[in-house]
Amino acid sequence: MTYLWLRYPNKYYIYKLSEVKAVSSELESDYRFKKGAYADNIRNFVAFYDDICAELQQDD
Repeated sequence: MTYLWLRYPNKYYIYKLSEVKAVSSELESDYRFKKGAYADNIRNFVAFYDDICAELQQDD
């Protein structure tokens, strides 16, 4: 994922479980991330960061 992010930063994100859990908690999101639930974590991570990007793009 890191190589994809470096090449296409507008399309891919860097994934680190501890970071995404911290951001999710800080923003009080409904997305949940659990250690060992790899497939669910990746799906939730991409959807969560897509939501964040969509909100940021609306900001002038």
